[in-house]
Amino acid sequence: MKRLLALLLVTVLLTLLFCGCGDKKPTETTANPENVETAAPVNNTQPVIDYSASSGDPVITYDASSADSPLPTEPASAADPALSVAPASAADPAALISPSAPSKPVKVYYDDSKYTPFRLPEAKYTRLREGPLTEFTPSNDYGAVVPYTAAPIFSKGGEGGWSGISGYHWGLMDKNGRILTDGIYIDVYPVEYVDYSGSSFNYETVTLPYWNVRTVENVRVIPQGDEDDTWNYTDGDMLHGLISMDGSFATPVKYAGIMATTECVIAQLDWSDSFAFDVFDLKGSKLFSGSDLPRRSTDMLELQYGEGMFLATYYYDNAHEACYFLDKTGKELLGPYERALPFSDGLACVSTDGERYGYVDKTGSWVIEPKYAMAWSFKNGQAVQEENNRQFVIDKTGREIFSAPVGSYLNRTDFGYEADAYGEGQTRFYDRTGKEIGAGIVSSGEGWWSCLTGDKVTLSSDGSLTIRSVLDPDKSITAPGYYAMPAYALKDGKPVAGYEIVNYEQGQYTFVTEDLSQSWALTEAAPVDYGINGYRETRDTVTGKTIKAAADRGKIYCFDENDKLLGSFPNNTGWKILGGMLRTITDFACTYTDPNGKTVFCYPMDTILDD
Repeated sequence: MKRLLALLLVTVLLTLLFCGCGDKKPTETTANPENVETAAPVNNTQPVIDYSASSGDPVITYDASSADSPLPTEPASAADPALSVAPASAADPAALISPSAPSKPVKVYYDDSKYTPFRLPEAKYTRLREGPLTEFTPSNDYGAVVPYTAAPIFSKGGEGGWSGISGYHWGLMDKNGRILTDGIYIDVYPVEYVDYSGSSFNYETVTLPYWNVRTVENVRVIPQGDEDDTWNYTDGDMLHGLISMDGSFATPVKYAGIMATTECVIAQLDWSDSFAFDVFDLKGSKLFSGSDLPRRSTDMLELQYGEGMFLATYYYDNAHEACYFLDKTGKELLGPYERALPFSDGLACVSTDGERYGYVDKTGSWVIEPKYAMAWSFKNGQAVQEENNRQFVIDKTGREIFSAPVGSYLNRTDFGYEADAYGEGQTRFYDRTGKEIGAGIVSSGEGWWSCLTGDKVTLSSDGSLTIRSVLDPDKSITAPGYYAMPAYALKDGKPVAGYEIVNYEQGQYTFVTEDLSQSWALTEAAPVDYGINGYRETRDTVTGKTIKAAADRGKIYCFDENDKLLGSFPNNTGWKILGGMLRTITDFACTYTDPNGKTVFCYPMDTILDD
């Protein structure tokens, strides 16, 4: 009996010792069969760290069993001591928020179960064949070849500099979404020639049926401040190649540069040797090389082209020139001349002594004897000449049509000519007969008139811009802004042609209809493609068809020549119409869709985002 009492006393003492007034460990009950630590929450919205998430990271949940205990809409402040986190042991699958500070840091995430996890777009493409596609294989079966982005190129600037996507690795695909090359190029763009001869203000861009593909060798990091710029190359590292847009022809990627003319391409092998080049026609045939020419110069060679004949200008020690006209095989036909311009309108402006200029036809016969101090090429049957600080316009017989005021400089426009008298601060406008048109004379205090497109001219003065018709001076409109450009706007679901006036200081954009009868504010800048029809329109590089693009409420809408909607997409998306398909590029995918909105091709890009 005494032994039993002693054992009972020891048991009571041990119980008091290990189950005192501190943190009590609850005894096992049928409600807690796994002996998991529990405690009463402070209130019904007590956050609990849940380790059961599949990600392995703790997620804060809330007990919302009480109707008067709504879920919080904002994260709790770290300054709130009631929401400090008590760490849980590996054997402890649940832990409560307690007033005590944690003994070690614990990562806490709020429940994001209502958010949709980000996933890359679904891939949609086929491949020419299995295995790496590291070289383009020409074929007549592709139909059309267009570029796609395979991966972003990241650039990291110096301290305080810009960092982000600076370009892409490009590959090529056919019109059916079949990959022809992997992302082996750092750039793919059309071979283009810009023709300034028609107008100084509305020049024409001629797109040749070739892609200029570029790769890079000997990549070098160029120091930028305290850090390195991770994507900097010199021009000498760039290698170019030609690939026809139908895929039937390709050159090796070995050229230092590509130069375009209206009817052929000059591929330069080495910039240090101006005679190291190959010339190709628009069908992929090699016409001749620099080594095929019958002569060389001590300095350099300049090769130009116009109306079926090349103009080769040989430079000798920067002091003497010799100009010859060549056929498409490189054979000399006309020359030598001291100075010359390529053929235009059937005539070439040449000089035999470098002092007086005249015009010859393609047989070399003089059509207009050399008598002008300065001369320019013919266009639309007219050419500008200069003599004794006076510029004037002649026809193909040499007859003077009209003369600009002394000291003025003539520029071609869509409607005729603009004459700027810079010394007097005046501008005059003439049609092609020499008749002065419009109210174009302004004083230097008011600003300068400049040509836009068509018969429209602009005057910018004191933060406002006026657009006026030269042919009908009573038509004009003024809005806040500094410059204007041709553009399209969306009205009643259709593209409307006109002009966008830009007020860059206030971020305002005003649209003016082409007839200057209406204007309204735009929500965003109009999409433009520089160099094509005075900015307004873009073109399908592959098919040559005109595309009209208008922006409205965060989207860009593309229409064909008949105002049929081709597609719409976010305004912050890189876009282009190629081969009758709409290409859009985001940070995560390159996608091509057909005119019906069906996805033809989608190539996801695993872009790394900053924290």
